Amino acid sequence: MAVAKNADDYAWERQNIFFKTIYPSLEGQCVTLTKCFMEDMTSVPNPHAARGDAKLVGKTLVAQGHAVEVPYSERKRGDLICYEYGTYGHIATQLSGGRVFEQNVNMGGVQSKIVDGERVYASRIGSENEAWRVGKNPHVYRLKTYKEGNTMAEATIETMRISETEIRGGDFNYVHSGKFDTALKAAYSGKDPNALIMEAFVASNAANYRKDKNTWRDFYNKYKDTAPLMAAKIEALEKENAELKKNSCTTDERAFLDLRKKI
Repeated sequence: MAVAKNADDYAWERQNIFFKTIYPSLEGQCVTLTKCFMEDMTSVPNPHAARGDAKLVGKTLVAQGHAVEVPYSERKRGDLICYEYGTYGHIATQLSGGRVFEQNVNMGGVQSKIVDGERVYASRIGSENEAWRVGKNPHVYRLKTYKEGNTMAEATIETMRISETEIRGGDFNYVHSGKFDTALKAAYSGKDPNALIMEAFVASNAANYRKDKNTWRDFYNKYKDTAPLMAAKIEALEKENAELKKNSCTTDERAFLDLRKKI
């Protein structure tokens, strides 16, 4: 089963790392990222098997029956882009929006290290229109078993409630009512939690989230040095009845108790 919903999600979570394969000397090489992508996102057998230098990988996959070559103008997310030039060439994975996911490209700001006596560069998301790609003879290969789909758990009603209260700033009582369930369950049905949360974050401009976050941080900074003593006092108060807590616990102390529950 694929480990991500699509190539975009796969790449986003795996930037600035050095992909490894069964051969230690290939850590950080462009073909190694492709091997790992095939292992994680397709059913290509023996994904880490040797299939030649980067410029030959696509043709080898076609010969083995695992891919088909398509015109460059028809490239789409999940395709392999083989730059068939020079001695070794280069290989990348096509993403949406004119981007590619690749490894071992010497660009400013990309982490690097020495592997087997050679400097290699970490994984990155780059533009397919970068100047260095001009004249590098790109060919597109479509992996037959690359499929996109939702691999995340669907959002539950509890996820919806958290999203509405903590991010959108919705009324707490309403969000925990049957009216909320009826009004929003259908709208959110089938969405994965990440998509749900990002949708709420963008729609609300994250104003409530930022406000709450700053409030929590302010309380933390105010009480971090005296927290152990205050926590002990609160724990003692919690053993007494509710009326005693109400009369003995200051407003700030009650606020700190609420903070402890949130963090």
